[in-house]
Order: sequence, then C-alpha cells, then structure tokens
Amino acid sequence: MFVFRWLYSLLFALLLPMIVLRLVWRSSKNPAYRHRIGERLGFVPAQSKPAIWVHSVSVGETIAVAPLVRELQKRHPGHVVVMTTTTPTGSVQVKRLLGDTVLHYYFPYDLASFISRFVNRLSVRVCVIVETEIWPNLLCTLHRRQIPVFLANARLSVRSEKGYAKCRAVMLHLLNRYQKIIARGESDYRAFLRLGVATSRLCVGGNIKYDLEYSAEDRLMGKDFRSRLGARLVWIAASTHEGEEAILLQAHRALVKRFPSLLLLLVPRHADRCDSVSTLIRRAGLSFCRRSQHSDVGGDQVYLVDSIGELRAFYVASDIVFMGGSLVSVGGHNFLEPALLAKPLLSGPCMVNFVEVSEQLQGVGGLMVVSNAIELENKISQLLSDSALRQQLGERAYSIIEQNKGAIARHGELISVNP
Repeated sequence: MFVFRWLYSLLFALLLPMIVLRLVWRSSKNPAYRHRIGERLGFVPAQSKPAIWVHSVSVGETIAVAPLVRELQKRHPGHVVVMTTTTPTGSVQVKRLLGDTVLHYYFPYDLASFISRFVNRLSVRVCVIVETEIWPNLLCTLHRRQIPVFLANARLSVRSEKGYAKCRAVMLHLLNRYQKIIARGESDYRAFLRLGVATSRLCVGGNIKYDLEYSAEDRLMGKDFRSRLGARLVWIAASTHEGEEAILLQAHRALVKRFPSLLLLLVPRHADRCDSVSTLIRRAGLSFCRRSQHSDVGGDQVYLVDSIGELRAFYVASDIVFMGGSLVSVGGHNFLEPALLAKPLLSGPCMVNFVEVSEQLQGVGGLMVVSNAIELENKISQLLSDSALRQQLGERAYSIIEQNKGAIARHGELISVNP
C-alpha cells in the first residue's frame, strides 16, 4: 500500500503543473477559476476554533448537504463548519444556501503536504465527505492523525462497483480509512459489503436528498416566472446531456402541433454546451431564447436555461418534468427535487445512478419511463390532456418523499465529532 501511495503522490505531483494550467485555461470562460488558487494548496487563514470539515464536490451535493450542515451546527455549536467545493459554481451555492454561517474554501489538491497544511490551519476535528469521493492522501493523512472521516449519503453505482472490484485490495484499504460509511440505502449498503467493507464500518442512514428543502427565494422566483407565462402549459427537460436534446426537441416539435402554446424549458446539465444546443434548436425549426439574454419568454417555443443554480425555480414553474441523463448512458439525475413539488415525472430507461429511488417511484406509479421521442411525445401528450392524471402522478411521487424523510437526523446522530 505504501508503494501505491508513493506512486500516486508522485504522479499527482508531476501532473500538478498541468492541473493548475487547466484551471487557468478554464478561467478564460469563468474568471473565478483563477481566484483563490492558494486555497487549493492548503493556504487558508489560521483559526483556533475547532472545525467540522464538510466536502461536497458539485452543485447537486452542495444543495443536498446544506440541511445536514445546519443539523451539525445545531448539534455542535462550539465548532465552526468549513465547507469545501471544487468549482466556483459550488462556491456560489454555499454562499447562497448558507451565507456567512460557514467558512468556504476550495478543496486542497490531494497531496499530503497540502492536506496537512489545510487541517493544521483550520483545527479540523472531523471530516464529512458527501457521496462517493475517495482521495487517497486525504484519507490516509487524516487516519494517521486520528481525525475521523465519515462518508455521508454514500452511494456506489453498478459502474463504480465494477471499477473498484478490479483493484479491490487498494480500494478496500482506502474505504477502511473511513470511520463510518453511511450508505443512503440498502442497495448501496450491499454494494459496499460485496467489496469487502467490514459491517462495523457500514450502516444505512437513508438518503439525505429526501430531506431536501426549497428556499423561499426558489419558490418565489418560480412562481413569478410562471405568472408571466399566463395559461401556457410548461414541461421541463432537466440536466440533459449530449445525444438527448435532439430526441427531446423531436418530441417537442410534434407536441406543439397539438398544443401550440406549449413551452419547453430546456436545461443542459453543463451550461457550456448551450451554444451547441442552440444550434440543435435552430435545426429543429423551433423558436427559442436564452435565459442569459431574456428574462421573459415571449412567444418562443423553447426557453434555453444557460444559468447556474436556478433549476429548482424552474421546477416550480413547470407542469411536467423529464429527468435527463437517462436517454443516454449517463445514469440519470436526482428525481427527488421535482418529486418534493408533486410534479409528474418522466425518465429514459438508463437510471443506474438512482436505482433505489427510481424503483420506489415506479412502484407507486409516480414515474413514467420512455425510450424514444415517440414514446416521450405520447406520454407528455397524455399528461397535458389530463390535469387530474398530472396531479395523481405528482401526488404518488411526493408520497415517496414522505415515506423516506429523517435521513438528516440519522446522519447527525451517526457523525461523532471530537471536541
């Protein structure tokens, strides 16, 4: 294992100049990437108050973990919460959701010297990592220093399990550096067991995303946007990926022939793809405008959302939700945010990232699954024509939220914090 860590650290150190250059390159589109680079090297202001370090890699995890942060703050008022993210968009979400109640820094690069510097300066007493983030030097450095690390809302997709199984000895050594892996459900719990993780390090804490909250700001923005649309029906295609938009636009083009005022809110998962998506909309012969250029839709048939952090508000404004990443082999995205609003849900067949949630939703009849543009057109047409059916499906989806609440409190009980 020492040889693995030595080789990993050497490779990371050799690649570090390229990683920094990539940051600079990305800053050509988003200047925030070139700011606060020192934090990624562990240079943060020293502070003496004991810290709970919470790391969430992406916008979605940051939104999901915010209620858990509040729970930890309530349970441990003598500690400060330090949140790290890897991207500026994650930083924006931390500020939006938690404001000045936490300290935010960028996640330090995974070299032992950077991790140690970060931990020393912030007096870290415990580290909570959201979902499946495995950083060898972070885990081993904190384990050696007897700082407990918890994997919260832990998930292990079929794809990840197969990959980890190919290097089982290394992965098992790293997974055993966690004091506790809090699996989000039984299927994830069993996946970690199959890899060989000891039962003493495993438990089921539930999915914290069932305890999600909508801010008053999100609800108000969504209702305001919807009020400006008048009587128009609206469906949203959320977190779409390359290869999906053409299918969705084909379905929408057919739908507007029957429902002339119908609006599609199209929200690519990655906003930097919106230029290419714009080209697809033009080729489909549909009128559209972009969120960054128009706050109002007017008479357009497609509203291309190229902003960050506004997806929840657009869920509020929608009548029907299609979840992207499911008509291509991405594995789907989070159904729970629209389910909380009792929206009727549709998805493609590829949902490997959310097996348990999708099975529950299908089990109660709260999720329709389609495989192509024709099936999508037919299902949406059926829903648009029947408001009672939309309400029925939405209520069934919401029932899953009600059945699974309480994960935040369970996580709070399981995460022990050193004084």
